[in-house]
Amino acid sequence: MTAKRPSPLSLRLSADERARLERMADGQPLGGFIKTRLFGERRKATAHPSRGEIAQALALLGQSGVGPAIRSMAKATEQGALPLDPETQASIRAACADITVIKSLLMKALGIKER
Repeated sequence: MTAKRPSPLSLRLSADERARLERMADGQPLGGFIKTRLFGERRKATAHPSRGEIAQALALLGQSGVGPAIRSMAKATEQGALPLDPETQASIRAACADITVIKSLLMKALGIKER
């Protein structure tokens, strides 16, 4: 016979208290946020990115123009028209650097440690 799980804990909050708690949780589920704050434990599977971290990564992605630049280079490569002059090489290096920063931000936001 398995042990019966304890019943959930209910907590009444004023509208202001709940709004403050939601701001503090920054997008995390409230139950998990409260548990983490009380007990200092957090399972990796429940790590939630903050909205600020995701917004920062998405803003960088949008500003970088990486997608259109890579698409353009791929098309030029398919046509055999991609010049590998210093400007093109610099563009490729800049795109790689942007992708590295975006990857780091997203991994941090998702709670994944980089190697």
